[in-house]
Amino acid sequence: MDEANISSTISQFSICCNNSTEIPVSLPNDSIVYQRLCSNLQTLINPCTNNDIFSDVIVCVSGRSLPLHRSILAARSPFFMSFFSSKGFIELASSTPISNSNVESTRPKLDLACILNTFSHQDSIGNVGFDAFFAIVGFLYCGKQSIPEVKCIDEQCLHEACGPKVKFSIEMLHLSSVFDVPELKDYWQVCKYMI
Repeated sequence: MDEANISSTISQFSICCNNSTEIPVSLPNDSIVYQRLCSNLQTLINPCTNNDIFSDVIVCVSGRSLPLHRSILAARSPFFMSFFSSKGFIELASSTPISNSNVESTRPKLDLACILNTFSHQDSIGNVGFDAFFAIVGFLYCGKQSIPEVKCIDEQCLHEACGPKVKFSIEMLHLSSVFDVPELKDYWQVCKYMI
């Protein structure tokens, strides 16, 4: 069987019920399945949806809370795998009751600055902004990088070397390095030369 026939056979299955006629069923190609997976995972961290009842940890960044899922973070980042399986996680996590819809649950609530200061083996860059952390988490969840719009005081700014863009780029490089996300680290190392 040549490669074209194997490909055709793999992408098309048939359903047969009780010796009746076979009904061919086409499977969607991988890119459609991947897009749907990314979209579904993105809804888990979308602040506009009410999917945070499925989360099992809350990370606080710059005064904002983000409900997350330890299994996804640990599967995608060696830092989180190590962190969530350590004694330090248990000690650092204070179980705080979180009221959500009509469901009362208890999830560990963590401060990102405390996590970075305690468990990162790198020098801290100070406070990391919510936008940078959310961009990293978005990449961990769905493998796509989304860069938020940089807010600048000057409406005429081209954002080529303005303070907010430089700060965001440094935060992204720092977090991608700490969380051990090589794809983002490589990207932001190249970007720092473009600023």
